[in-house]
Amino acid sequence: MHKSTILMWLLAAGCGCSGRRPNVLVLLVDDLGYGDVGCYGNSTIPTPNIDGLARDGMRFTQSLAAAATCTPSRAALLTARYPIRQGMVAAPYGQDVILFVAQRGGLPDTEVTLAKVLVNEGYNTSYIGKWHLGVSCETYGDNCHSPNNHGFQYWYGMPLTNLKDFGDDGTSVVTAMLPNFFPVMYAVLAGSCMAAAVLRGRSRCLFWLALLTALLASATIPLASNVKLINSLIMRNGEVVEQPIRLVGLTQRFVAETKEKLAEYKQQDRPFFLLHAFSKVHTALATVPEFRGRSRHGLYGDSVLELDWAVGEILAELDRLGLADNTLVYLTSDNGGHLEERGVAGDVQGGYNGPLRGGKGMAGMEGGIRVPTLLRYPPLARPGSTIDAPVSQMDLFPTVLSVAGVDAKTYVGDRVLDGRDLTQLITGQSSRSPHEVMFHYCSEAIHALRWVENENTTWKVHFYQPQWLPGTAVCHDICLCDMSDRLGRPHIFNIQTDASEQRPLDENSAEYGRVLAASRRAAAQHAATLVDLPESQFSYGNFMWRPSLQPCCRPPWCTCTDPRYP
Repeated sequence: MHKSTILMWLLAAGCGCSGRRPNVLVLLVDDLGYGDVGCYGNSTIPTPNIDGLARDGMRFTQSLAAAATCTPSRAALLTARYPIRQGMVAAPYGQDVILFVAQRGGLPDTEVTLAKVLVNEGYNTSYIGKWHLGVSCETYGDNCHSPNNHGFQYWYGMPLTNLKDFGDDGTSVVTAMLPNFFPVMYAVLAGSCMAAAVLRGRSRCLFWLALLTALLASATIPLASNVKLINSLIMRNGEVVEQPIRLVGLTQRFVAETKEKLAEYKQQDRPFFLLHAFSKVHTALATVPEFRGRSRHGLYGDSVLELDWAVGEILAELDRLGLADNTLVYLTSDNGGHLEERGVAGDVQGGYNGPLRGGKGMAGMEGGIRVPTLLRYPPLARPGSTIDAPVSQMDLFPTVLSVAGVDAKTYVGDRVLDGRDLTQLITGQSSRSPHEVMFHYCSEAIHALRWVENENTTWKVHFYQPQWLPGTAVCHDICLCDMSDRLGRPHIFNIQTDASEQRPLDENSAEYGRVLAASRRAAAQHAATLVDLPESQFSYGNFMWRPSLQPCCRPPWCTCTDPRYP
């Protein structure tokens, strides 16, 4: 029997042609490192449930996020498009993640998400957990960026991310990045006030400049001091139900919501797409007493244990409801482990990326973008198999549609999709990546690219390198995109055999010149597809905190507890 005939028979048996489309369950972890779980080499933190998913499904060893930070990578996963196509690129100050619930930027409502397609195909859709792709645009409550406006019929979770400020140890994301922020701002405020008093009546221009500086400082200080008040909240379908968030027990509440939805969908007997986005293992870290102090790696290790428990609870519910055999389960992380993350006592509170170099924020480095990824779908995926070919999280979109028998072009038209269908890899019909070239962006710049020359050779070409602290491969708090240097001579590795990026090609070799020339041609061809790009979602106008967009559950105090989980 011909291979293509076998593939069509498998797809028909698993989904569309039998009249039974697959359910889709995405388990999206936050900041999980490549080496944090057992099935990727960790022998010090037991993760039996995640490892069981690898045993019953397939493990990808070269699965790549489209960015090394959460907002752009999550946008790419949902749309199968590089973040630059959605305006998910930094403004001049280098920030490329959403830092305020009350800011205008977010995932444009013109984008076609996987949820929008599936809900139009008759799927039930839900989003549980961390969103981090914006909420409102012009007025509070318009929910233009929210999950509900991107194809998800139900949403319960965090509109932002889990910032250090949400904890109770006094740490702050602001002071972690800028330790002297408050002393400097108070000095600016005092100095500009004094300058305004001296200059009044002497120089009108300088007086107003000093006064404006004082006003900006006086507005910035309380804003930075109240990150928890304005950002720590839970929403249900756009309505604030908890502010601030009770971090202890949050994982359990998210699991309860997912279980409830799974039971509801079982009763309705319709296919579903449920995306469960964990707040773990991003700081601030918090666990219920059951997991506290149980690991060898402090609060971070305890959080991985709680994460694994949550995965086990969700998978067990699928089994209990009889949904497991027809559900495509996809577990991944939005980016690599955060190497620089530390607690108030200096303890490590970020992930471990195993043999990979670099981490979160470093889009050119493997540790920032290569993430643990597992897929289980009994009709097609071979249990216990491993795929070493380079793949992308953007491939989820076209792969799900292929398995569900949906023609993507019906919904996306001529829109460029950067993801590729993985069904031939999943079924074993092919062992080669469907990608020839993959681009690793940091904001609007390509920091590195992959050229898949053949099954044994994948060239990784680095055009930039982070400004690491001397003698290390880390930055002070995180390596932002603008904290990188363009390399005069790119570094080239065969990433298929050198995942640690330690053995570069000789710059004087003919091989180096050949690979570099091919890579530059590919980058130029890719650049030609970047037309009609939207404005940056992190421009000054989109990024700034706006009081008119600020959610508040009980004005003026803005404090409430979710009545469903008292």
